[in-house]
Amino acid sequence: MPYYIVGSFMECVKLCEGKPLKLLDIIMNEFESYQDKPIYEREKVDLYTKAHTLVSDIWFYFKEHEFSFDYDSNLMESTMFADYRISQVLLHFKVLSYSKELLTRLEKNDELNYGSKEEIEIRSCSIFAIKLLAEEMQDVCHDLVKKIEKDVNYTIIIDNFLWDYRQIYDQLLMEKQPLPNIKCVYY
Repeated sequence: MPYYIVGSFMECVKLCEGKPLKLLDIIMNEFESYQDKPIYEREKVDLYTKAHTLVSDIWFYFKEHEFSFDYDSNLMESTMFADYRISQVLLHFKVLSYSKELLTRLEKNDELNYGSKEEIEIRSCSIFAIKLLAEEMQDVCHDLVKKIEKDVNYTIIIDNFLWDYRQIYDQLLMEKQPLPNIKCVYY
């Protein structure tokens, strides 16, 4: 916990005064296990999926509470559950595909190092795929949603669907799709 925050993590939430980007900044800069910025081909890649997911979860939890956050669509659309099982589901639905070499490594359960080219590509492509799916969903559902509700966050809908699918069809996925074997503290 940063030196200027006394007590529990709840003090971070209070300190942010309802500003989710302020909380995200504290989490990304002050909590080492959330500083998810690997190097890809000599460039720093700021992924921060775990930090974005935490802030999104806190926003959802406190939305009817005195500590509620201002809604920030840019922040909320940056979420993706921080779990390699999501890439497994995307592979299952043929949203992602892997090279033969990578597929062989995953099928053999070879460990991929955090920050390796393959690890960054799997995670980055998963995030980008969800973004593209959300854009497509918005285009398809635009007229229907206007009649129902003003703002719909398709990224969160997709994240929740993928997460639920992963849990319901866990055994099928484990039998049919390789799971990246990556160990780190960032997700």
